[in-house]
Amino acid sequence: MGDDESMILFKDVDTNCNNSNITLIRNIESIHQQFEWDCGLCCIVSILRWLKRVDNSCNQNENMECIYQILNTKSIWSIDLSNVFSEFGVNHKYYTNTIGVKIDYREMQFYKDSWESDSLRVNNLFLKTMDLNPSNLQLVSSSNQLPIKYYIDHIRKGLPIIILVDSCYLYCNICDIPFKNNTNNNTNNNTNNNTNNNTNNNTNNNTNNNANNNTNNANNTDNSNNTNNSISIASDNEFIKNKYREVDDENGFCGHYIILVGYNFETKEIIYIDPSSNKRFCTITERNIDNARMKSGTDLDSIFILNQP
Repeated sequence: MGDDESMILFKDVDTNCNNSNITLIRNIESIHQQFEWDCGLCCIVSILRWLKRVDNSCNQNENMECIYQILNTKSIWSIDLSNVFSEFGVNHKYYTNTIGVKIDYREMQFYKDSWESDSLRVNNLFLKTMDLNPSNLQLVSSSNQLPIKYYIDHIRKGLPIIILVDSCYLYCNICDIPFKNNTNNNTNNNTNNNTNNNTNNNTNNNTNNNANNNTNNANNTDNSNNTNNSISIASDNEFIKNKYREVDDENGFCGHYIILVGYNFETKEIIYIDPSSNKRFCTITERNIDNARMKSGTDLDSIFILNQP
């Protein structure tokens, strides 16, 4: 962590938690995703390793191979995560506004390619949960959803939360710069926070990291390996956020899982682990995290972990 952005991050986020203005759950590993689909898998393994529910003497790749065999899919839904936690005896509460699949998503690009197989599996997993572990499931409504304070209070107890967000609206105050999709990938970026992303909108971005909802960090990479049944976790592939959606595309959605692990009371920022980021921690404002987690396509999905190591 020798670059300037990392130094800023660790100045603001004290991993020793000596700063009374910051609450932070330590020792949850940040596992970097290698494909466009495995962010949820990374989050599961991070939590299971933190709880010591898997063999921590094994490396992360071995743990991920093991959990993938349980998931048995690359199209991971929140109920898949909940099911794995139940398999490992992890006490948790899965909040969602939809039981089963929402038929409205059938034509949504993010869901449509694997809709038939997903809908059958997801509906069966919900039935399994309601039969065997009904206390793990909690229905919320769009009009009566969980406030951000509920998330912060849970984190203050030293307990993490996995949430589903639209990554096109996930804007990290440390490592993200607003871009628009550009197929020519020309970098013409004059902001004060240059990154190595090769996509740009061919206009001079003179914002100073202030465009909250225009950050389009779509969690997509083109991986030919994804057509296989095995994931080859040990490969040298490294997923990096480098594809962006047009900000005016209201019908687009790119689901992405992150882990909420802390809160900065001075700056009013959520601290989280993002499998698609090279940073140890990311930070986001309360307003922006609400915007990202409440977009159509997320079902307001949140998994509150109730166990501690």
